[in-house]
Amino acid sequence: MFNTHSKFWIGGSNEADVLTGKVDTGKDHMKLAATLRAVSNFVNIVTGESIPVEYKGKDSYTDGKSITISANIKDKNFDPTVGLALHEGSHCKLTDFTLLGKLDQYMIVNSIEPTYENRNLVRSLLNYVEDRRIDCFVYTNAPGYKPYYKAMYDTYFHSKAIDKGLKSTEYRTETWESYMFRLINITNFNRDLDALKGLKDVWSTLDLGNVTRLESTEDALNVAIELFKIIDANIKPPVSEETEQPNPTSGENGTNEEDEEETTGGGGGNESPETPEGKSEDDGSTAEGDDVKSDTTPGDYDLNDKEKKSLESAIEKQKSFNEGKVNKTQMSKSDKKKVEAIKDSGASSKTVGDGSNNAYNSWKKPTVDCIVVKDMTRKVVDSAVYDCVLLDPKMSYQMSKVEKNQEAVNKGIRLGTMLGRKLEIRNQDNTLKYNRLRSGKIDRRAIASLGFGAEAVFEKIVTTSHNAACLHISIDASGSMNGSRWTNSQIAAIAIAKAASMTNNMDVVISYRSIYGYHQGDTKPLVMLAYDSRKDSINKITNLFRYLTPGGSTPAGLCFEAILDEINGMGGADTDKYFINFSDGNPYFQSTNFDYSGERADKHIRKQVNNMRAAGVKILSYFIDGSSDNSRQRSSFDYKYGKQSTAYVPVADIIPLAKSLNKTFIER
Repeated sequence: MFNTHSKFWIGGSNEADVLTGKVDTGKDHMKLAATLRAVSNFVNIVTGESIPVEYKGKDSYTDGKSITISANIKDKNFDPTVGLALHEGSHCKLTDFTLLGKLDQYMIVNSIEPTYENRNLVRSLLNYVEDRRIDCFVYTNAPGYKPYYKAMYDTYFHSKAIDKGLKSTEYRTETWESYMFRLINITNFNRDLDALKGLKDVWSTLDLGNVTRLESTEDALNVAIELFKIIDANIKPPVSEETEQPNPTSGENGTNEEDEEETTGGGGGNESPETPEGKSEDDGSTAEGDDVKSDTTPGDYDLNDKEKKSLESAIEKQKSFNEGKVNKTQMSKSDKKKVEAIKDSGASSKTVGDGSNNAYNSWKKPTVDCIVVKDMTRKVVDSAVYDCVLLDPKMSYQMSKVEKNQEAVNKGIRLGTMLGRKLEIRNQDNTLKYNRLRSGKIDRRAIASLGFGAEAVFEKIVTTSHNAACLHISIDASGSMNGSRWTNSQIAAIAIAKAASMTNNMDVVISYRSIYGYHQGDTKPLVMLAYDSRKDSINKITNLFRYLTPGGSTPAGLCFEAILDEINGMGGADTDKYFINFSDGNPYFQSTNFDYSGERADKHIRKQVNNMRAAGVKILSYFIDGSSDNSRQRSSFDYKYGKQSTAYVPVADIIPLAKSLNKTFIER
């Protein structure tokens, strides 16, 4: 099951709904992206190669270079999807696809007429043999991944319809259709090697218990050609009306004694085929199936119309698998765009909030998964996959937001340029010279004093400089920050980022606290690292920050915890580390299974802030307040961030705030 084999790769603690089968409305693109990442990890680890895995078209196939998976992935079919991806990945690694273009020459050399029909038959046989060869590779080299293969084989080969079909009267006439059905299901426990002439020879030629002997696609092709010869030799020619008449030379019942012997032997007399129990566990050839009835004699069970229809459907499914054309749900361009954006942004989830759940319901979970977006890219903006990015900037009512945001960006850049000129002093060393000292370097001007009993003739030059600094600016992007709070917070943060970009010893990270999944029916806290001067240019702010927007609740401490290691790990041992918080109120977050508010949330924030302090991070927390008297909220703010680290900023005074921050960074 999914929870057993795959939860590690997907991440998060919400096992019941890690994957979704809804692909038409309300899709959770984070889950789809996590699935893609998980499957890619499996394939790359098992094959040892970086093989692209993606959601693509209606059909699953591999061209030897990439793998496609279905967009319709539920908990119950995740494991088969992994198995199929591993199967296709093994093709990419092991199969010689160029050999398909040489089938004609191999057929001619082996006296097989290269007709269209024969070519397709040889190709189908090759597909089957090659599949067993490459699957054995994974079994042998990565036995820990067997559950995924078992899930895949259970999906495509092990069904009650197939089990009944194998024991029924169906497919017991020597035709290519019958042989392919019996061959494809020859590893099923319900196989009957007496169902067709030569089937025992087919079994012996396959020799699946020794499949490791096939070291290449060419080896598999040679076996496929031998299978073709065996089957072709046992195929009955079409019976005309003339040949159906009794033969005068035959016995009383019109049947030649010699012919009767041929049709009853099954190609091997009374010899028993090798039992599954006698096979190697690792050869990929064993199978499981449900018996129709323990006392049912093979060939005596007639299928009813419903059972025949089910069998036909199961066979078509097997044929598609054998041909490498498993049907898969297509992903729309819009959804694919969102998944690619999530992948591009390096998004992941982290379990946070232990002990902070404010609910008393027993069914509420103690933790929640916080989405951490490592990078705000152009793809993120264009897809609007995250709630803190405008859904459609081209729509008239949102265009005004974009324009207003751009004004804030431009103002922040201008203010930052002015502050940056003052901040440039951090690039300058301060040198002081001390003389008349009793130790140090001799002051040449005081040498003449030595003969008159003077002892303080030494000097010392002391050079002071600023430590490298790293600032993490965290901005509340909840709905209550709309308006001037949001505008001026952006101006202040951008101004500091611009000023820092004009120095050579100061880095700035700007992150936004928001939510994810509002349109999916269940929300998660989200923190997005929108700008990082260690890898981004200031142009990123100029080009992308106009598309940011506040909305949703306030999962402050949950977001802090999710990136705590990032904050505490800023810079080296000699780096001055600052955490600067912009917020307008108390924490609040609610989802289906998690509540975050009140005293528990306050204590949780205080814990994260204290963890930062313990790591040497200086805390500067600014309460963006639009009211003149809010003593209760201010008291709570002091408790969470420390009274000495907090400041209360009227909305209109955010510009002086930027200047005061700048002054802090100039101080040695």
